[in-house]
Amino acid sequence: MRAWRRPLTAVCDEFQRAGFVIERLVEPLPVEEMAQRFPDTHAQLMQAPAFVTFRLLPRHAMMTADGEITAEHERP
Repeated sequence: MRAWRRPLTAVCDEFQRAGFVIERLVEPLPVEEMAQRFPDTHAQLMQAPAFVTFRLLPRHAMMTADGEITAEHERP
């Protein structure tokens, strides 16, 4: 897994330049069991998640015949 410590806008711009479209963005939150063992870290991560995950699709997978990006598409 690759990690970046960069502004979200910069990361998203790189995806776009590489020919991808973001289908989904998720900020996973810590599991409740973490609160039992590491309450301070759990509280911090609930306020400022440390991870962001992306589901990317190639731009061509979302294009119509006239080159427009579609809102609906079939998942690969």
